[in-house]
Amino acid sequence: MNKTRIFVSFSPDDKQYGEMMTDQLRNPFSSFEIVACSRDGQGTVNWETETRENIRKAGVFLLIVGKNTAHAANVAWEIKAAREAGIPVLGVLVGKDCLDCAPEALGDAPVIIWTWDGIYNMIRSMMN
Repeated sequence: MNKTRIFVSFSPDDKQYGEMMTDQLRNPFSSFEIVACSRDGQGTVNWETETRENIRKAGVFLLIVGKNTAHAANVAWEIKAAREAGIPVLGVLVGKDCLDCAPEALGDAPVIIWTWDGIYNMIRSMMN
C-alpha cells in the first residue's frame, strides 16, 4: 500500500505539537509517511532550498495551528511554497482556543480540530 506523504509545518513556538503530530503520523499502522517538517534555520539559503524540495515531495501540507502560528514567518513562507507546488494544504487546530489563530496565508484551506479520525478522513478526502 502506498502511503500518503505529509509535510508538517508549525511555528517554532509550537514545536512540541509538531513533534506530537509527526509521532502520531509515524505510527507503523498509519497510512501516512512524513516527508519532513518545519525546522530551525528559516531565512537561510539552504533552509529555503531544502524546505521547498521537501514540500514538493509531499502529497499533503499539514499545518499545526497553535496560538503563535499567525505570526510565524516560516509558516507563511512554507504555505506559499506549498501553494506554488500545487500541494493541498490542511490546517489542524491544537485546540478550540486556537479557532482564530490561523495565519492569513492559509486562505480558504480546510481547518479542523485535532482528532486522529478527523485528520485521517480529511487527508483521505483531499487525496481522492
